[in-house]
Amino acid sequence: MDPHLSAQDVLRCKLCEIPAPPMYCDTCQISLCKPCVGEHLFDGSEQHNVVQFEKRGSIPTYPKCLKHSTNPCQLHCKECNFPICVQCVASGEHFGHVQDDILEFMKTTKKVIKRDLQELEKLIHPKYQEIALKIQKMKEDMNKNSQTVIKAIMKHGDNWHKEINTIIETLKHNFNEKSSTQLDAISIQEDDIRCTISAITQCAFDMKKLLDSQDVSLVSEYSSRIAEFKRLPSEPTHTLPSFTSHEINGQHILEQFGSLSVLDIKTDDDDYTKNTSSKTSFPKYRPYIAEPLIVADIHTEYGLRNLLLGVSCLSEEEVWTCGQDSILRLYNIKGELVNSVKIKSGALSLDIAILTRSNELVYADRTDETVNIVKNSKIRTLIRHKGWTPYSVCTAFFYELLVVMKSIDKTKTKVVRYFGSELKQTIQSDDTGKPFFSCGRYSIYICENINHDICVADNGAGALVVVSQDGKLRFTYTGPPSKTKRSFDPYGIATDIHGQILTSDLRNNRIHILNQDGLFICYIDNCHLDRPSSLSIDKSGNLFVGENCTGKVKIIRY
Repeated sequence: MDPHLSAQDVLRCKLCEIPAPPMYCDTCQISLCKPCVGEHLFDGSEQHNVVQFEKRGSIPTYPKCLKHSTNPCQLHCKECNFPICVQCVASGEHFGHVQDDILEFMKTTKKVIKRDLQELEKLIHPKYQEIALKIQKMKEDMNKNSQTVIKAIMKHGDNWHKEINTIIETLKHNFNEKSSTQLDAISIQEDDIRCTISAITQCAFDMKKLLDSQDVSLVSEYSSRIAEFKRLPSEPTHTLPSFTSHEINGQHILEQFGSLSVLDIKTDDDDYTKNTSSKTSFPKYRPYIAEPLIVADIHTEYGLRNLLLGVSCLSEEEVWTCGQDSILRLYNIKGELVNSVKIKSGALSLDIAILTRSNELVYADRTDETVNIVKNSKIRTLIRHKGWTPYSVCTAFFYELLVVMKSIDKTKTKVVRYFGSELKQTIQSDDTGKPFFSCGRYSIYICENINHDICVADNGAGALVVVSQDGKLRFTYTGPPSKTKRSFDPYGIATDIHGQILTSDLRNNRIHILNQDGLFICYIDNCHLDRPSSLSIDKSGNLFVGENCTGKVKIIRY
């Protein structure tokens, strides 16, 4: 046998094939014996990093510059978002751009990977596992119930005359056919869940490889899928069919023998099974355009006598609104009224949000001091926090609610996190006891960013206040310096898929856009906005802006 092809052959020098070479070139990724090191180093085609074999991979592998192929990239251009070499910098092409050391960039990227991996393994993956177990239990219940129903049919059929046996077989056939159809639907849903679980497992494995890798190019190519996996499938519920027997009536044998109830399987999101396939699809977000533009202008019933207070997108085609007349209204983009719900308390001041898992409407009612949910035009109280009034509400990840509350005497303000009606967290002040938020009767609105930061537009403080998920102050934004405009007047607030924060500047008729670290990016001030108050962003990235006095809802592409 050729020793070079033997599975038991030891590692050999790349140049002379001497076994067990003690050296390694990290640049070329080849093994070398000591005599061949000199020959390899004299190859002037590139700079070689030769180390002891045991220390291979300890030196970072720099990517080659795309424009200057002989130069390694030791810098990363923040604006252009790709690696560059010193010759790129000297050329002036990146003049004025922020340039980071590429090893620092790799270190920062690995922190993101590590954080995503932790969230994937500790939060998202267990959720999928939990749903998969519930589906398995549902299948077992359906199988048991099928046996029970068949036995009931047979027992009742024994009391009947011979000529109705055909009816018995017909009912058995119908039941089995319906049960099989629904069981197949459940199995398809289970397959989709397990497919996603497999994708999560593979993603976690790839992340771990990246964390151990020193290949800058490979790490730089990392693209987070956390936002994709966070969109959890809704948990299905079901109503098992039953058999109802009746007294024997010879004139109406078929009707009197019994009937099967419909096997009813529901999910919190009716569109789940319709939109789910072997490969889950998610909305594609287009890149930002050079100049924001109005794509639709919705005229509503609101105006000076009934100010528009809140908007919340139900879809790309419909938006919920609220004002001062205690009626919640749903409009389509043509301005047609689709639905309306009357608030029993007669509240004149509300805030609204959409529950992402079921498209149900949630609203904060300052009059009766409750947070309520609207389903099928029926209102159910979800939260009542004694001694506190809810001012604003938004949905958070994993079906939680964030609510801004003020004490009855308006001397204290806090943010509380709820899961259903269960209080999970309270955020009010820093470690020294200094309050994060202003008090008084001023408006205050809230939303959650994709990094789980809690963003609050505090009109009383004239500031945008952002705290982390664990309640630590991240930054406060009071607007960029301006000599021509009035002071910053924050009102509505929203965040987009890029983690950018948008807040309406009511009196200055414009919208501020910041990155998730509080750095001002730009204004939206070219769309003839008139006292923009409330903001909401749909799944396609369109911005819905409610104008306080005109009652218009403008849809802006930015």
